Amino acid sequence: MTWKAIDHTAVDRPEVSREAYGYPTVDNLNDLNTRAIVLEGRTLDGTTGNAALGSRVSAVESGKVPTTRTVATSAGLQGGGDLSANRTISPVYGTAANTIAQGNDARIAVTQDGTIGNSALGSRVSTLESRGVAPKLYTGAWAGATSTTDVTLGVGAFNAYSSYVTCYTVTIPDPGYAYTLTMNAGFPIQFGGTTARYGYISFVVGAATNTPSFIFDVGYMPESWTAFQIPQVTDTTSRTGATTVYMRGISNTPGTLAKSTRNWCQVTVNRA
Repeated sequence: MTWKAIDHTAVDRPEVSREAYGYPTVDNLNDLNTRAIVLEGRTLDGTTGNAALGSRVSAVESGKVPTTRTVATSAGLQGGGDLSANRTISPVYGTAANTIAQGNDARIAVTQDGTIGNSALGSRVSTLESRGVAPKLYTGAWAGATSTTDVTLGVGAFNAYSSYVTCYTVTIPDPGYAYTLTMNAGFPIQFGGTTARYGYISFVVGAATNTPSFIFDVGYMPESWTAFQIPQVTDTTSRTGATTVYMRGISNTPGTLAKSTRNWCQVTVNRA
């Protein structure tokens, strides 16, 4: 067998472009320089990486809060620290200086009343209100069998309280506040008999048989009628609610308290 050399120049070879394989075509040297400049802007740096992207990241980094930044607390607070971990800030409760009072602290706890509001302030307001409340006057009801019937006094010693006889009854309704009582009365009185004669008039508060708040000696009187006036007196006991005041009388001999236009028994309610 005889081998013969092939003439390569005679082989028909088709032209295949670089674009067909995904490679860019460089037409001339200027085009190559242009592409090199573009690639230069995208060069990677060992520290920042892609130059354009590195600039953007650097801008973000410049605005972040470093973990070395700390949160400090002042008086009344505790906790805080640097930002390398989650931190908690909480109040320091107590009664000493540089501490915070809780809602149930006695220093700020205020009792409230549905009617008067703040209790402490309510007391002060009540004091001021009492200065503007006018005294209230009440007139007694005659205790005779009829409006014109005289009252026969009890017979006994001045301290025989259960033997006194009621001459006037004064009903005091609840004024809605603490109060004191001022009492006075006037009446004609007569004693019988021929021996030494004396009588006593008392003011009793509450029940008729209570110990009198005041007892007045009406002195020796002749058999004829004599007008007598009890001076104005004040019982300084502070009271609340409704009550009753009784004017009662007794004598050592049969005596009579007359009902006439000259009689009266009055009680004044004064705010305490």
